[in-house]
Amino acid sequence: IKEYEIDTLYHMSSILSALAETQRQLAHRVNINGLANVLEAATNNRLKRVLIPGSIAAFGPETPRRDTPNDTIQKPNTLYGISKVFTELMGNYYHARLGLDVRGMRLPGIVSWKTEPTAGTTDYAVAIFYGAIREQRYTCYLGPDTRLPMMYMPDAIKAIVDLAESDLTTLQHHADFNVNSM
Repeated sequence: IKEYEIDTLYHMSSILSALAETQRQLAHRVNINGLANVLEAATNNRLKRVLIPGSIAAFGPETPRRDTPNDTIQKPNTLYGISKVFTELMGNYYHARLGLDVRGMRLPGIVSWKTEPTAGTTDYAVAIFYGAIREQRYTCYLGPDTRLPMMYMPDAIKAIVDLAESDLTTLQHHADFNVNSM
């Protein structure tokens, strides 16, 4: 941070849903301790801002599924979701108590044509194509009426950059914006 005079940090690392459930200690070290380390480093080095992407996994089964309000019940039932609630709460704490400009958004499942699935909830959307190419078939584990929100990678990057460049004085929320795409 000091050597390269960094003023903005994008904390993008996280152990996603499926892997977090099987590698709980690793998920805790990365998702909880990693975030704490980033926020402390940012505070100690007086960074201008920190971006901490969250996830719709922060909601849970009791959250309204359609037109989910920004301020709503959050009772996730996965380790990843719990870590994302922690991310939001810590981001808002560091903003309110320590004056650190922390910004984050609840991203849906991110879909990319360049990167193969890695253990996220919406990985099936890309796995379908890889299955079709490699094995000429794919059996989806979801029911026909299942709806999962997703976002194309370039749209997610644009949303994060737009939030980073927004005027701080106009923000009603800091580490917990809902964003959606499809």
